[in-house]
Amino acid sequence: MKQELWLLGKTNKESLTKDVHGIWDVTVIAGEMSDNYGNSKLILTVCDDKGTSAAVFIPKGSFKRAKIYQTSLELDKKFNKICKIRLEVEDSDRETWHCHEVKLQNKKNKETLEIPCYRDFPDNKGCTVVEFPILITGTRFLTVKQYILYISTDSAPKSGTDSDVYVTLKGTIGDTGRRKLFKNEQGCFSEGKVDVFLIEAVDIGTLCQLIVEKGKGSAWHLQKVMVKEPQYEGKETLFISQTWLRDTNEKKKYASLTLNANEVLDKGSTTASLLSSQNMKSEGLWKISFTTCREDSSKAFEEFGENITKLIWVFYGNRGKSEPISLMSKTGIQADDKLMFDVYFPSDLGTLYKVKIGVHLLEESIWQLFHHCKIQNTVTLDTFSLSLNETFPLLNRDQWLEFPIEWPLRKALSVITYDVKIFCSDIVSKISMVPISLYVYGTNGDTEDRRLLLSPSSTIEKGEIGQSFTGHIDAVDLGKLYKIVLLIGSTSSCKLAIKALHLKENLKQEPVYIFEVNDRCAD
Repeated sequence: MKQELWLLGKTNKESLTKDVHGIWDVTVIAGEMSDNYGNSKLILTVCDDKGTSAAVFIPKGSFKRAKIYQTSLELDKKFNKICKIRLEVEDSDRETWHCHEVKLQNKKNKETLEIPCYRDFPDNKGCTVVEFPILITGTRFLTVKQYILYISTDSAPKSGTDSDVYVTLKGTIGDTGRRKLFKNEQGCFSEGKVDVFLIEAVDIGTLCQLIVEKGKGSAWHLQKVMVKEPQYEGKETLFISQTWLRDTNEKKKYASLTLNANEVLDKGSTTASLLSSQNMKSEGLWKISFTTCREDSSKAFEEFGENITKLIWVFYGNRGKSEPISLMSKTGIQADDKLMFDVYFPSDLGTLYKVKIGVHLLEESIWQLFHHCKIQNTVTLDTFSLSLNETFPLLNRDQWLEFPIEWPLRKALSVITYDVKIFCSDIVSKISMVPISLYVYGTNGDTEDRRLLLSPSSTIEKGEIGQSFTGHIDAVDLGKLYKIVLLIGSTSSCKLAIKALHLKENLKQEPVYIFEVNDRCAD
């Protein structure tokens, strides 16, 4: 097997001074070129790891006079370090230019960075942009990665465009710069077509934003963009657009659209990814993406969307819980078999550890809802997934389901069935249907309003305390219990004089939490 290996660079000194801002002298050394070359404009950009950059423009014809071109640029105080340089050729007129080396020297302290290039512009693939990382001895450096873009144009008539298209990928440690997507002989961006493009750039970290620009020309209905990272098998980032890009009456040369990542799919990882840090900040915008398991028809999808909006969501974090969130008033975005909604957390709940899903009213009947649900922070891209194959109301008339959230390298809680034994001091006059709700509080949170159903099939036991009945609640591990709030509905003529509640985990004999009731509970 034969493989070509491109030079990534060579290491410079062990470290740069802390302050890199100031004037830097720039030297660009060209290789051999044809006599008629020199009509291209070269752009050299110096970048840090926060998206800050500074560029110099080398005019057309500069290398006709000499193989070495010298200029300077200023790095302002926003620069914390130099991570990479970007070389780009414009208006190459099908001529090839060879860059041999680039040198940067701090005008004040004379520190020098040498970046060997040995690259042709454009190369044999037609690429006119190349990035080079800055390699410092003894430090972790970034490598060059490939990003494969799958750009989908809507299938409606006249959705395609013949305009030039440019994209910029933005990540947590920088961006790719503005890249022109070169068309092939068959043309690109036709209605109903998926076009594939390759962008090579120094690693930008976790991809979180995409800027799309369209030049002057016919309008374009961009459906979505999928970005795959072949270095990480199964890593895909989805950007949903469903937007027209049209020329404006303003003097702007390009129609521009900024898209945030809608979904990150990593088939090779766990069901959740905590990307921002070990201490999550959950405040801000989250996106909920549902995948239906119903048959693929417009009527079924409409029913699917209607059922989804009937759900109520409560999110729990180590700093508190959200208010109940309803999707009833929100507009979903449909893409293939997915339906997406935006939800906003006005305050920081900390690291999320469970989510509770329920319905507005017990009387509502909702068929099988969705097969898969992915919930993602639109800024940090922290992501977790849920799978649900249930109908509401549940068989025990409970209107809530609880799910633990599993994060990598963190111990997750589990769902526990709690046995609740209710002791009454008198005879139950009528037990055909006794609606009882409990709020159970523990060190890991609470259950809020959870329904117990005592039907004629419930076992009636007699003991020293009185008659007892047993019900069950499924909830994410509550930790050590310390309080119960008991509510008895009024849908029956039943009267209960409840004296005590005993609560324990179904799979454990101990501990048993005993709660006494001081007041008579009656309907």
